[in-house]
Amino acid sequence: MRIIVVDDHELAHAGLRMLCAAREDLAIVASFTLAREALAWLEENAADIVVLDLDLPDLAGPAALAEMLGGGPRKVVILTGANSGEVLRTCLDLGAIAVVSKGDPVECTLHAIDSAHEDRRYVSPTAEKLMGGLGEPPIVLPPRQLAILQLVAGGVSNKEIAYRLGIAAPTVSFHLAELRRRLGVDSNRQLVNRAVSIGLVISSAT
Repeated sequence: MRIIVVDDHELAHAGLRMLCAAREDLAIVASFTLAREALAWLEENAADIVVLDLDLPDLAGPAALAEMLGGGPRKVVILTGANSGEVLRTCLDLGAIAVVSKGDPVECTLHAIDSAHEDRRYVSPTAEKLMGGLGEPPIVLPPRQLAILQLVAGGVSNKEIAYRLGIAAPTVSFHLAELRRRLGVDSNRQLVNRAVSIGLVISSAT
């Protein structure tokens, strides 16, 4: 399995290298500290699994995941120190195949990678506990619409969203109109405020 790691902590990179070195079927082919670097690499190269931290200096939170998944079908394992169940659930709704807390035993990371390789969702014990108290979201959105909504919440323009997700600008506009209709609002600003208030997206900077 060809793995890339996106995390701004060298300790995390070192730990994952040691973890994968013990397995002949795992190979870390690239490591990045910035989401933009990883996204640029993925435009020219292939990886079986992306291990992604959410606390990155250039594109933090679910926005990084939304953009990464928008570029094509990818298996993304979230490995994070975030202690917010809302953030973790948003990542799963966006299409992450696994979520693991950095507070979990290291074996959980291997379980997540193996599950991702087999196209099975995996939620670590700590992540499951964090999400356990959450009720069902009031509105369930397709991953593509949720990704667009997350990027809009980060202040990204329609044209830039189209570029980042590899879709046509009119497609973005169509989805936003449908989102406004479903959430009962008249503008994108109202859409973001409504989505954040009911926990559909986590507000994040671009």
